[in-house]
Parts: sequence; structure tokens; C-alpha cells
Amino acid sequence: MNIPATYFFVMRKGQGVAYSAEKARPFIKEMLDNGFNVGVHGMSYKDPAAMKEEFETFKNISGLNSFGVRMHYLRNDHATLEYLSQTGYSYDSTDYKVESPYAVNKMIEFPIAVMDVYAVRPNHKKIDTAKAYTLERLELAEKNNVPYFTINFHDIVFNPAYSLYKDWFTWLMDLCKQRGYIFTNFETAIKEQNDN
Repeated sequence: MNIPATYFFVMRKGQGVAYSAEKARPFIKEMLDNGFNVGVHGMSYKDPAAMKEEFETFKNISGLNSFGVRMHYLRNDHATLEYLSQTGYSYDSTDYKVESPYAVNKMIEFPIAVMDVYAVRPNHKKIDTAKAYTLERLELAEKNNVPYFTINFHDIVFNPAYSLYKDWFTWLMDLCKQRGYIFTNFETAIKEQNDN
């Protein structure tokens, strides 16, 4: 849809994910070659050694020194963000709330303002409920002057087989364009944060 995006890849199988880090390698390269950003779709959220292993595996595959993470199923506990920061990630996007970015040591947390699987529920027959949910969160962000409205969308459902998800995402992107919002990615947002 001609918008900046960051794609997150897992570095280990499990929790409903069937591909390995090696299987992700050509897709990571493809995303980078096409000008997109990439990061880790973290599986371990409370084991610092496993978190470091995911970080190092991704660093070796991608060739990047600076990148971020989003936890699978947004899993986290009281220490997750601290562990991720100590691991070396430049940013995380796991918290699910409408809130401004904030620092966790040297890492920036970009809370997810809206996610496809929370907006569009399996029992929905029409898109109206998803639109209302999204508009409520967008209006909250505007009211509270939240500078970044992070949208989490699973690209696999941008498909006619998942028409409600695809239609919701298309509607949301069109709405953001109509309202004059500027699209960006995490790396650019971090630079903007550091420049201010």
C-alpha cells in the first residue's frame, strides 16, 4: 500500500509458528532489499539467555546492528522490557495501549495502539464493530496528543480469504491518508525522538 513498514520474524519454532530462523533468511533479505525494516518476533519473554540467543541469531542473519522486537502474542511480564533492553534491542513494540513512546533504559517502547486481531474478532459479521473500536482508540490518541499510533497488522490476512481483516486494514490506511497522518517506521521514529 506504499507505506513504510517493519516486518518481524521469529528466530525459533513454537507457539503456533512452524518456520525456523534459516527459513526466514531469504524473506528477511527480500524485505531489506525492498527498503523495508525488519526486526525480531520474539518468542521468549522471560528467559534472558533465550532472548539473547534470538537477538544474536537475527543479528547474524540480517547483518544489522540496530533493530527492534515485538513479542509473539504480545506476551510479557514485569521484567520483559528490562530484559529486552539489556539484550540490546533499540526498540520494542509489545505493550498494548494508546500511549506515547517511552524509554526503558536505552530502548524505546512504542506501544501498539491497535492490532488487527483485537479490532476484528472471529465472530464479527460486519466491519462496523472493528471500525468503531479503531476510531475510539484513534480519537483517544488525538485527545492525548500521542505522537505515534502504532498499527500491528499480520500480512498473511491481507488476503480475500480474510476479507474482514483486509477490508479493515484498507479502510484504516485510507482513513489515515485522508486525515493527513504521516506514515513512518520505528527506525525513523527513533531518530525523530533522539533529535528532539
